[in-house]
Amino acid sequence: MQTRLAITADKDQIPVLLDEFSAMLHVTETPSEIGGAILDEILSRPDTPVFVAEEGGQLLGIVLFYLLPNVRHGFHRGHIEDFFVSASARRKGVVTALFRAVTEYCRSHGITVLKLDSGNDLTGAHAFYEKRRRTLD
Repeated sequence: MQTRLAITADKDQIPVLLDEFSAMLHVTETPSEIGGAILDEILSRPDTPVFVAEEGGQLLGIVLFYLLPNVRHGFHRGHIEDFFVSASARRKGVVTALFRAVTEYCRSHGITVLKLDSGNDLTGAHAFYEKRRRTLD
């Protein structure tokens, strides 16, 4: 398994992962039906890197990451909006590898603050984030 930044060739598989995520959350929107133009935009922008875990040409997980300017504090912060690993790839180190890729990216780009969002029902995600709570210095 490897982690890397997503490329345009991943465009067919990314919505499949996000559809699985939406179904898990019981969300009515289907990313593969409504998110195509936004995905194209995100993949083309330097301030919205998309991290993927991949094995044998199959995407296993994804992190949608945003760099956000913070005027009050005078720096950019990282923001993880969506972090998902397919049910078939869980408990195999994929989450840890993706999180490591994001934190390494932050360090190499001078990002010292990372904001993590998670739904109230995602207690496993909360435990993962809490265990890794720290600064990126």
